[in-house]
Amino acid sequence: MLHQTARFGLALQSAKGAAATTNFIRGRVLSHGLQQRYEQIDTSGEHTGVHSRSTALQSTPIRSGAVVDLSFRHRLYPSMVGYELQGIGFSCSTSTTVILTIDATGGTFTLSVSGQTTSSIPENAAASAVESALEALSTVTVATVTGSNGGPFTITVDSSVTAATFTANAGSLTGGAGTAAFTGWYYTHVFTLANADSEGWLSAYDYLGETSGFDRLVEDVRLSQLSFTADNTGIIVAGTGLGRLMENATGSETFTAEVDAALSQANGSFTLTSSNITAATLGTPRGHTLTIDNPLDEGEQELHTMNRATFSPTGKTVTGSLTGLVFSENIFKEMYWGGASGTVAVVAIPKSTNLTWNWQSANNISAAAAVPYKCTFAIPIVQFMMQPFDVTGGGNLLFDCTYTMIDALSTAPITVTLQNDTAAYTGT
Repeated sequence: MLHQTARFGLALQSAKGAAATTNFIRGRVLSHGLQQRYEQIDTSGEHTGVHSRSTALQSTPIRSGAVVDLSFRHRLYPSMVGYELQGIGFSCSTSTTVILTIDATGGTFTLSVSGQTTSSIPENAAASAVESALEALSTVTVATVTGSNGGPFTITVDSSVTAATFTANAGSLTGGAGTAAFTGWYYTHVFTLANADSEGWLSAYDYLGETSGFDRLVEDVRLSQLSFTADNTGIIVAGTGLGRLMENATGSETFTAEVDAALSQANGSFTLTSSNITAATLGTPRGHTLTIDNPLDEGEQELHTMNRATFSPTGKTVTGSLTGLVFSENIFKEMYWGGASGTVAVVAIPKSTNLTWNWQSANNISAAAAVPYKCTFAIPIVQFMMQPFDVTGGGNLLFDCTYTMIDALSTAPITVTLQNDTAAYTGT
């Protein structure tokens, strides 16, 4: 029996018009679609030749433009979502974290970064001494080191420092195993909304078939919507977008498989902090959605070509909902009357608060470091609106709450932080 298979991957391009060839992440998707769509000039009314029927149109429609519709749906895993965030308009900064373990009772050790080596560091050194030794190297921009005297130390440096460039040297350590070793690596990627003229372009790879198949590559992809839906069955990520060109893949693209470590609210947490709406008042939602909309301008058609000029974003919105919240007198007063002790006086604007939540995996990136995969969202200002109440089965009085992100700060209006083992989200 032939079992048809389909594979889907994303990568960041170095620039518009330059399809990615390396660093694709092949996603563990539930479904995906890539479909070329044509626009045409239908020359209706131009009857030519001899007609046997009065309604015959003898002219041939002219294709005037092409676009590729893209969609995908998958559970929240820790890697490919980084490319998806860049595809909908986020920029990324990355830091590298390593766990340094010292097994000795005396002597000194050194650390080397990109060919430069620190001065000797005592076996029982404080974290501040390790930090100072690293920052004395010109190959390290900034280092942050935490841990007790003698380690283990958690060292965070800029993303240019990788496992290939960072080494620990036992030096003259004595006692114990006499070793200095890195026992765990992980990377932290912080995503913030980018300026419209600096948003990234993605390449999407699609393979249909099994032993022999059809490889397709879509160039210059941007996403128009990215949504996260969490309930008691898990977290689903869904996205739609547009690409400018579809072509055959070269066959030489390189891939990394998505990590089999699903992030789940069952293993993570949902945290709401606010001076206006307290966590105890809000309680625990039965469901949570977040939708990032990034409408794209499809009207930028180049004259006399099949290609689009670009897919310029027309303005982002970030909205969401918390569903199945238990109604209380306090939550009603906090949202509508200015606080739990408020009276019957409607506040002038919807309640504003900050919203932070974290989804993580039961799997650790490094067993020695016991660091899980994480995806954390932080929105400094959202406005909440309470939706109609509902009672089912004689149980609790429940309600849903919608929210909208407000961009009223000089700092980032939304930040998404990924903690995983992907070294970088850079264009290729």
